[in-house]
Amino acid sequence: MYVVDLHTHTRFFHGRRELGDRFDPVGYRLLAAVARLRGLDGLATTNHDYYTAFPDSLGTTALPGNEITTTRGHLLVVGPDPPAETDPGELTPEEAVEMAHDRGCAAGAAPTRRSTPKN
Repeated sequence: MYVVDLHTHTRFFHGRRELGDRFDPVGYRLLAAVARLRGLDGLATTNHDYYTAFPDSLGTTALPGNEITTTRGHLLVVGPDPPAETDPGELTPEEAVEMAHDRGCAAGAAPTRRSTPKN
């Protein structure tokens, strides 16, 4: 059995892609180090509305992912071919799930501290 975290973020620059691109590799290495300390086999990087590929690091498998901001909240997309970039609020949850499945990915609601979906 593999133990993975399917909802991680490499940065705190939501809405500022240029800063994320610069600091994402550092954030991923930090996540991989913590994942290894916690005994995880892998983690999915699910930054908001974009996907960046990362190499496996420190014995931790990097799983492709994207957290899509839909018209009614956030949706995690994890799998071999997540969308490289999405426009926040452009897709309905149904459209995002269909896109994920078309790309061979799994999709599910992103758990948050404020987990109430928008109406």
